Amino acid sequence: MPKSRVRKVKGKSVERVTGKTLCEAGTPEALASLQLWAKNLETIKSVRHAASFINALATDYEYDRKMMCEAIVHSMLAGAMAFTKKLKLDDITEAEINLVMWGFIEKWTGFHEPLKLVRMSYMLNPDAAYMFANTIPKSYFDWLQHSAEDCLKDLPDAPEGRRAFWQSIVEGTVPFGYKVEETIGQENDQGTVGKSIEQEQDLAGTGDCMCHE
Repeated sequence: MPKSRVRKVKGKSVERVTGKTLCEAGTPEALASLQLWAKNLETIKSVRHAASFINALATDYEYDRKMMCEAIVHSMLAGAMAFTKKLKLDDITEAEINLVMWGFIEKWTGFHEPLKLVRMSYMLNPDAAYMFANTIPKSYFDWLQHSAEDCLKDLPDAPEGRRAFWQSIVEGTVPFGYKVEETIGQENDQGTVGKSIEQEQDLAGTGDCMCHE
């Protein structure tokens, strides 16, 4: 198990491991590290404090690939928490957090296309059927048709079956049994389909489990 030491940063402490810890997913060291990181995240109050925490993640451990991803997530959280503290954004809403999430996904992955994320706990709410309907907004299908046209133009040597599939989309066939809805409530630029984020917040009830609704 990693031993820890405390480093002061302008009155704030960052608890760090002593020496270099091998951090491999599923090991006691990894579990202890995750607990330590969660504890440190709760104390983030400033940009300098977050920087010290991120530096500890980058220098105090040797990671396997899975735990490296965990460390990246925790470093991102530290930066976001420090930024919101700096701007005194203690009242940041779930809708704004969603905007941040979708913005990060787009910029980190390079996915400049319609995206959808569904919380499966919404299946516990009988009013959330729209989230699981085989429908897409017309704007999404417009994007799909333009993309299919580009594929036909840019990939003339693609297999005939695939080109026929693209051509069917251009001609108006919606793939995989989906239907186009002219309006499915309110759309937003981050790729959530159906009601607005504010309405989804109302659906979410406690935010933990849809069965509480």
